[in-house]
Amino acid sequence: MEKILIVDDDVAISYLISDALEDEGFKTTICHSGDQAKDILAQEMKWSMILLDIMMPGMDGLELCRKIRDDIKCPIIFVSAKSRTLDTLLGLEMGADDYICKPFVVEELVARVKAHLRRERRHAQEQQNQETNILKFHNIFLHLDRYEVFMNEESV
Repeated sequence: MEKILIVDDDVAISYLISDALEDEGFKTTICHSGDQAKDILAQEMKWSMILLDIMMPGMDGLELCRKIRDDIKCPIIFVSAKSRTLDTLLGLEMGADDYICKPFVVEELVARVKAHLRRERRHAQEQQNQETNILKFHNIFLHLDRYEVFMNEESV
């Protein structure tokens, strides 16, 4: 089951998003601050996606995104009331994969979540397919699809 972390200080919005995603079969966890999210992410880093507000007390969403992006590989979508083009660009530059402005249509948010997760599944499948075309024995790698052999990372 895919797990989505929702980080938003607005309780009503976070539960609205959570209910919509859980209706689609996702497991959700809600945090109401960047600091709380950072603590949860330190305990468990295996998430399918993070939905992140920008304006929150304490650590804001931009700072949280910047701090976690190198360690967290899942898609991050900002869901924010900051709707200027500059805000969107800054969010994407900080490492977000998408940006949705509040107010938003819940069905569109769910559709974007699904689209990002489909893309992640395709990428994981491609990685797995590439790895299955490689035979490994200690430090020897045989790339079946390229007809190449590597020993100690050097072509033989």
